[in-house]
Amino acid sequence: MKINNQYDVAVAYRIYPKISKKPFFHSNDKFLLSEICIKSFKLSLGKCRAKIWVLLDGCPDKYRDLFLKYFDSNDLVFLDLDSIGNHATFDLQLDILLDQDVSEIVFFAEDDYLYRPGQFSKMIEVMNIDKVIDFITPYDHPDYYNTFFCKGNHPLLTINNVEWMKVPSTCLTFITRKNILAETEVIFRTYKKGNRDTSVWEAIVRSNIFSFEKMVRAIFSCNISYLRIIFDVLRFSFFSVFKKKKFILISPVSSIATHAESEFIAPNINWKKILDDVKNSSCNIKSF
Repeated sequence: MKINNQYDVAVAYRIYPKISKKPFFHSNDKFLLSEICIKSFKLSLGKCRAKIWVLLDGCPDKYRDLFLKYFDSNDLVFLDLDSIGNHATFDLQLDILLDQDVSEIVFFAEDDYLYRPGQFSKMIEVMNIDKVIDFITPYDHPDYYNTFFCKGNHPLLTINNVEWMKVPSTCLTFITRKNILAETEVIFRTYKKGNRDTSVWEAIVRSNIFSFEKMVRAIFSCNISYLRIIFDVLRFSFFSVFKKKKFILISPVSSIATHAESEFIAPNINWKKILDDVKNSSCNIKSF
């Protein structure tokens, strides 16, 4: 399918009306949390042209109105879903972004991320100028510094005067190119079969999870979560372990977005100030 690139990015944004875990703002009101996240996404996009498929998973009509409040209706496609759940909506995101023809650059969005205003274009610029980079997460995950699996040496890169680092895994909010998504589709499809995001990414990136030293340490320390990642990689994506090609995933050193979950806020950014800035912004579809 020929890509006409009439948009800078094609977005599949999935949203559902229930609270997941414990957000650090509007922890008892998913609608208000959703509005802040959607508004911050709009502010982060800035002048980037985005075509957005909105996956309304069991959402009342007022959630549709949130998107219409901040985005031009011509740039939106709504899909009303009957509470099909996390795994099924991600699989549908794959279908949409692989089938669309409006942009080579595609973005998977979850509904509980707070974005920094005007920062999204940094990821699009990297996707356009550096074809070695396959995936970018906007989220500088605390796990990169804290967990047995992720912490360690993360090579730094400077691209377009912005610092990034190579990372082994992320969540399911990320940007890539359509051709790379097609190459890795089979692995991403395992998520619907019960695989976890960490194991999905390890099968794609294949960092150093199978290093002898780490495996020995995991066994002797009874690190069940690490051993389960290895098990899931072998269970769902066995043949990917032996492929020569490894894909590159990078994260911004200064996080472009953070997951709203209070225990996993991206470090070194004053997210309270970002939250206040978003709330106080007069953003609307005419702003840009």
